[in-house]
Amino acid sequence: QMFDHLILQLQFNPDEPKVIREREIMRQMNYWIKEMDKQTAKSLEKLIKKTFKEGQAYHLLSVKEAKSWKDALNSTSFNAIQRAKVQALFEDTYEDILLATQNTQDSVKAIVRDQVRKVAQYHSMKNTNYKDQQKDLLKELSKEGLSERVSKEGFVGIQDARGRNWDLKTYSNMVIKTKVNDAFTQGLMHESEETGFDLAVISNHGAKDACRKWEGMVISLHGKTKGYITYKQARATNEIWHPNCEHTLHSIRNLDQLHSDDIAIHKKKMSEIGDVSKRVYKRKK
Repeated sequence: QMFDHLILQLQFNPDEPKVIREREIMRQMNYWIKEMDKQTAKSLEKLIKKTFKEGQAYHLLSVKEAKSWKDALNSTSFNAIQRAKVQALFEDTYEDILLATQNTQDSVKAIVRDQVRKVAQYHSMKNTNYKDQQKDLLKELSKEGLSERVSKEGFVGIQDARGRNWDLKTYSNMVIKTKVNDAFTQGLMHESEETGFDLAVISNHGAKDACRKWEGMVISLHGKTKGYITYKQARATNEIWHPNCEHTLHSIRNLDQLHSDDIAIHKKKMSEIGDVSKRVYKRKK
């Protein structure tokens, strides 16, 4: 999008100055970047709110408080408490996305600035007119000519605490996937508190990492049911609901709602994991 705007800008020049103005080009790029950030913010806010409400609806449907998905969605409320939670989730997501897109923006601007200076320097020595400079710069900035360099240098993303480099696409996908899952879970947990049903089953889809220890286990969402590991304790282990984690929760009214095989799986998992509070404490220490 920035390149499209940039090329249009270079093609339209009523004053025909002798030198291409780098400062003006950079100012325009900053404007377009801000406009794209606004579009990103609107999309993220809409997505987080939608997913939060879906978490609410899923809880109602799971505990038989709604007859259909449409009925469940229509039954969800959205008051000041929910708005505050959604706003916090959105701001957290947006901050993480901007962390990476800012690096990309700086890199793309550096690439464009480098090309502008090279062309301007060359033509200042040749004492050529604006049209000649414009022609060369458009050639240098064309998508065909610059795409390879932008792909290699532009989409830099971030480097995490372990020193791993994330390109923009991979990092953004990870952030969105993780935060959307969080929004769904927060919606479900909020509605569970409203309805008074505290238990939920962790989804099972054959994970290969540490998450597999938790698949099929019944947990207490808010710590209101004795004898169950809480959501907070499970998350504190960093074995489940880590970045990129796909696991979700399925609310239940009580243990009797489950099949005997599912109850057996839950008891086996509880026995294998043991006292999670001690394990988390030792791990942190």
